[in-house]
Amino acid sequence: EVEGVPVFAVTRTASGAALVEVEGHGGARARVDVGGELLATLEWAIASVAVEVLGEGYLLLHGATVARGGRALMLPAGSGSGKSTLAAGLASAGFLLGSDEVVVVDPLTLEVLPFVRGICIKDGSRPVLARAYPSLLRDAPHHRFGGEEVWYIRPEMDRWLPAPTPIRAVIVPRYEAGAETTLEPLPRSAALQVLLQQSFSVPKHGSFGIGTLTDLLQDVECYRMIVGDLDAAVALLTRLTDE
Repeated sequence: EVEGVPVFAVTRTASGAALVEVEGHGGARARVDVGGELLATLEWAIASVAVEVLGEGYLLLHGATVARGGRALMLPAGSGSGKSTLAAGLASAGFLLGSDEVVVVDPLTLEVLPFVRGICIKDGSRPVLARAYPSLLRDAPHHRFGGEEVWYIRPEMDRWLPAPTPIRAVIVPRYEAGAETTLEPLPRSAALQVLLQQSFSVPKHGSFGIGTLTDLLQDVECYRMIVGDLDAAVALLTRLTDE
C-alpha cells in the first residue's frame, strides 16, 4: 500500500450485503447487495475517486473527447445528449478516443488527456452502433449504479489518445430524433457557459479555473451540433477536422 493512494476493499457483512470501503482518500463508503449492484457500485466508486484526485491538478468537465490529425474535439454535454453515441461513432470512423464521460484539461498547456474507461451505451443507441460494434446486440447488459441497464464498448489501447493533445474545436452536441443534422457556429460566451455548467472541478480552482477556460476558448472554434443522424454527424466532424 502506497501512502495517499486510494485502496478499495470489498467485504461481506453478516447480513449478506457487501460493503465497499475506500481508504486513503476521504474514507467514502457505499453499501450494496452482493447479488445486485456490487460491481456497478465499485466501478462508480473508483471513477468518482479518480475524478476527485485528478480534479486537484486538472480541469475536469462532463463530456467526451476525440482526436484526428493530432487535434482534439471537445464535446461537452450532459447526460442524454448523445455524446457517448457520437464519440463511439467517431471512434469507429478512425478518430482516437479521449473519453466519453470526463474531459481532462491540463491548465498549463490547455491540452486534453485521455480518461480511459469503456464507452457506456444505453439501450436506444445499440441498433445505431451495431454495424460498427456487433457485440452490442449479443452481449448481456451491465447494471449501472442505480439499476440502469447499459452496454460497454472497450476500444483497444491503440485507439486511445497516446499523449496530451491540443484542442481544435469545442462542439456542443444535442441528439434530436428525426432532426436534420447541423453544425453551426457558437459564440464563445455561450460555449463558456456550457463548459461551466458541465464542470466537475473548475469551481475548486476559482478564478484561475474560469480564466483558464476563457483562455482555452480564445484559440479554438466553437460550434453547436444537432444530431439527427449519426453517420451525417460523423461526416460533418470528419470534414471539419480535415479542413
